Amino acid sequence: MTSVGRGEVCMLQILRLSDISCQVATKKNRPLLTFITDDREQAPFEFAIPDPAKFSDGGFFSDALREGDYSVELDCRRLPIAIERKSLADYYACVGRERERFTAELMRLQDYERAFVLIESTAEGVKAGYERSQVSGLAAWKSALHWSIVYGVQFHFAGNHRMGRMICQALLEEFAWHWYLNHGQLNDKITTNSPM
Repeated sequence: MTSVGRGEVCMLQILRLSDISCQVATKKNRPLLTFITDDREQAPFEFAIPDPAKFSDGGFFSDALREGDYSVELDCRRLPIAIERKSLADYYACVGRERERFTAELMRLQDYERAFVLIESTAEGVKAGYERSQVSGLAAWKSALHWSIVYGVQFHFAGNHRMGRMICQALLEEFAWHWYLNHGQLNDKITTNSPM
């Protein structure tokens, strides 16, 4: 997948919209999917090309996301989904010394139609504890369950960075596909409630 600038992606979309049938170069009606990475992300995922049976490849770009580390655009419209990535060390910081800040972020994530936290560890790994934290493994594990209930943000234990990327991409594509099916294919029918 190649990185393209936001302006280039949107220019392609403007050219596409001149055709009332909204057909892409392949002559199939497939929406343009673009992955977005927060420009502050320390270890960004490298996404694969999206499912070609469903989407045209819009590439990816970095932007200052209000919340989360990853989101997606469909036909140059930001969708109301946010995914926050946490390494094991990051997660333990959120459970411990940065708990107040992280709780405030979870509250803001409630503004999205879908919000996820991907932890690059297994549930067993979190529960086993982290050597550089005074927080017990059980307390860290239960915090994810507690926050899921209180804030409605789904926590996924991805196991590692590679699996985290796969889960992140699958969630973004699946959300975008259902958004497309529920909101129609013409760009003027796609509206978002995504906080900007």
